[in-house]
Amino acid sequence: MFGREQSGLTNEELERCHALVHIPSNPEYSSLNLAQAVQVIAYEVYMAQQDGEWQGSPPESPPCSAAEMERFFAHLEQTVTELGFTIPRIRANCCVGCDGCFSVFIPTTMR
Repeated sequence: MFGREQSGLTNEELERCHALVHIPSNPEYSSLNLAQAVQVIAYEVYMAQQDGEWQGSPPESPPCSAAEMERFFAHLEQTVTELGFTIPRIRANCCVGCDGCFSVFIPTTMR
């Protein structure tokens, strides 16, 4: 997912991402347009794959969809709330943090 040229991604869009990428640029002209950003990322992925640096392996089953992950996090939030594990005023921040933790493991439909 790439952000808008003028404003990038919204916080809600960022929460749906499994990983974030920052492309360093000249501080005097610190923005890239969308086409430039896509080209840089595509090139880096291609080069990593060509050099054998690509460390990904195909999952044993398809990755979970965004809808499946949303259902999982809703269930997780409901469960920890019912158990009295969270404090209501910080629950939103806690669950946002959980998103990142679980996304790192690339959940699959089988898991």
